[in-house]
Amino acid sequence: MSFIEQNTVAATEQVQDMDNMRVVRRGGSKRVLFIGNSITRHGPKSDIGWEHDWGMAASTAEKDYVHQTVAILEEHGLTVDYAFANFSRWEVNYWDDSVLEDCDRFLQFEPDIVVIRIGENIWSRAVREKLNEIDLHPHCELMVKSFAKKGAKLLLTDLFWPHEPIDSVICRVAEEGNYPLVHLGDLGVLDENKAIGLFEHTGVAAHPGDLGMYRIAERIAAAILKITEEAK
Repeated sequence: MSFIEQNTVAATEQVQDMDNMRVVRRGGSKRVLFIGNSITRHGPKSDIGWEHDWGMAASTAEKDYVHQTVAILEEHGLTVDYAFANFSRWEVNYWDDSVLEDCDRFLQFEPDIVVIRIGENIWSRAVREKLNEIDLHPHCELMVKSFAKKGAKLLLTDLFWPHEPIDSVICRVAEEGNYPLVHLGDLGVLDENKAIGLFEHTGVAAHPGDLGMYRIAERIAAAILKITEEAK
């Protein structure tokens, strides 16, 4: 089984509320929006043994990569307001550009920086055959550009579970748009970065545990700090 196929968590209905963006305002000097999938936020799903509502497989909300990124930024003197949302709906409908209407709702947060950490569910069983029929690149490019409509700086990451057909598209979009790209695939090949043994469901356990989440956060925070420094 390839690394990305370890993700057997269903790509649909990862969050139940219609407006799934969570917003935390603390009077920060910057606003950061995190767009992702179950690694960013997954609501409770008892049938797979996940009872929480934060980045899947982290032990607490504070240990997922979003909250650890914010904590690292704060350690470096950058207090931010932040929002995070599950956009797996795009992953499983990437060819349907009408889904991008959701971007306008997310952008109501008026972020200065958008972290787009998404893509793994494009290889879910329900979707992967579409890659043979419908080119991912133009739709991924349009999705990314949809988050830049109000002037936010964009930051992309490749996949936690590396998979060349999808990673190559994300990397191409980043290069063509001159967007910073954070590489994560080397983290997803190491079991020490996962929650193996902590959850009975193998798909949940394949998600990043606290250490994996921290390592993701370290890299994203470093890229955000670089963006903010260059903007001075």
